[in-house]
Amino acid sequence: MINPLIEKVMPLSELRRHLPGKPHYQTLLEWCKHGRKNQVTGQRVRLERVQLPSGHASSLEAYIRFIERLNASR
Repeated sequence: MINPLIEKVMPLSELRRHLPGKPHYQTLLEWCKHGRKNQVTGQRVRLERVQLPSGHASSLEAYIRFIERLNASR
């Protein structure tokens, strides 16, 4: 869960510039809404997000947790 007091929350359009390969905004939104499937456990993993008046936002820390859960073996 994103903690806005500790993590730097930024709009998805800004977050994408800090990620490897600069994924498209729509890709990040897809990861938030529908997630990706962990190939080992079969569990659906979603990128954490918060809703701001200006749109969807997340953090680098949330992205790191997303990748760690995608690569988790159990």
